[in-house]
Amino acid sequence: MNLAIDRGNTFAKVGAFVGREPRFYYERLTDPDLFALVRTLVPARVIVSDVRGDMAAQLRQQAEADGQRLPVLEMKPELPVPLHNDYLTPHTLGMDRLAAAIGAAALFPATHLLVMDAGTCITYDLVEASGTFLGGSIAPGLKMRFKAMHHFTARLPLLEPAPEPIALTGRSTAEAMQSGAVLGLVAEIEGFIAHYQQLYPNLQPIITGGDAPYLAKRAKPAIFASQTLVVQGLNEVLLFNTN
Repeated sequence: MNLAIDRGNTFAKVGAFVGREPRFYYERLTDPDLFALVRTLVPARVIVSDVRGDMAAQLRQQAEADGQRLPVLEMKPELPVPLHNDYLTPHTLGMDRLAAAIGAAALFPATHLLVMDAGTCITYDLVEASGTFLGGSIAPGLKMRFKAMHHFTARLPLLEPAPEPIALTGRSTAEAMQSGAVLGLVAEIEGFIAHYQQLYPNLQPIITGGDAPYLAKRAKPAIFASQTLVVQGLNEVLLFNTN
């Protein structure tokens, strides 16, 4: 069994795979949870994408302390991957963005893809059917928009995205903020899809990230949503470097 770990600033997501077959998926894991999970599962190999940069070394140290040898691969710009990376500044590219693109290309091979990751920021990345990652756009994510309106004004409240349908015409301050943040972001998503579909008529949009389910059901046309896209991509990189 292989483990693919996507470690963010606060929590980690983990996918367990046998070959390409997913077995388990865990999210919102703290570091102690993560170390305990790795110790329990005793994987054959691990791949780590880590914004903090020290998880791979810590996992090796834990394995050595347990009398085990654990091969740990780090997702870095110089690591060979199953896409051609045509990004002009690959060392500034977030490895989660690249991993999501690789996961999407594995799900939809030989297809033009717009890969969206809706987290703290929302990213839009184009993968051509030839297997080339070109890059795209980075914009404030959904919750960041609410926080910015509250933080940079004197009187606007701090809100969360509303679960109910959002009114286009807000008739209170809260409704107006929901319309601007939620429907504004949905319009942004739909706009990016429409622009790219003019260039690539058979484009497949795909979205991942914490806000993906919330946004995907509000956007048109239909968007394929996958919560496990990044760990799937990491697993593809692990297989690419070990087979």
